[in-house]
Amino acid sequence: MKLIKPDSTQIPYGLRAMKMVAEAAGEIHPSARKLIMAAQNHLGGTAVPLEGLAPITPEELAAHITEPALRLQLIQGMVAVSLVSDFPPQKQIDVIHSFANGFGIHSELLQTVQKAVDGHMLVFRMCYLRRTHLKDAIKTQINQSGPIGTAKAMANLAGLMEDKSLSAKYEA
Repeated sequence: MKLIKPDSTQIPYGLRAMKMVAEAAGEIHPSARKLIMAAQNHLGGTAVPLEGLAPITPEELAAHITEPALRLQLIQGMVAVSLVSDFPPQKQIDVIHSFANGFGIHSELLQTVQKAVDGHMLVFRMCYLRRTHLKDAIKTQINQSGPIGTAKAMANLAGLMEDKSLSAKYEA
């Protein structure tokens, strides 16, 4: 996936929207703050503090972010911000939906995340994997771990078993 760099005039508008997603559930989680700051540094070379950024309406955001690919990238970034600390509350997904609707985007990604928010974890995992690089991941897993290791990995993804050492690494 190629990242699109917004021009310097667009960055504050995207930041305002990202901040609204991050704070929709209350205080901005430190992981969400770090992700937003890293994204703006990487994509725009900026380090605008989130404090003091005013809210933005979907209409105002759409007026300043007009390229379809950049709009989709921003929605994907909003989803990443909502997922960075845990599965998002409905309030965050509602904010993302409002911006997606303002952009005229109907994203399967949002439908997939909604499954997790609704507690349908197995369906969420399968939809997520289907829409990502599952085929490549399975080929790599077979090459690295063989059929038995691949079966264990798939059971882990489906939530049927847990790799405690791997879970501990990610929890840390």
